[in-house]
Amino acid sequence: MQENNSPKTQVAVKKNEIYVSVKRKKSTIEYEKDLKNLQIELLKFQNHVKA
Repeated sequence: MQENNSPKTQVAVKKNEIYVSVKRKKSTIEYEKDLKNLQIELLKFQNHVKA
């Protein structure tokens, strides 16, 4: 089952390109940045508690 908000990639992709342009909401990009930072902080905290 696919979600309705799946990212749409551009059709034209250069031959040896690693990244593809994707249309996404700015709020989604901000959310993912915050999520990544929080996951990193959680790992740091878990390692601190474990030690």
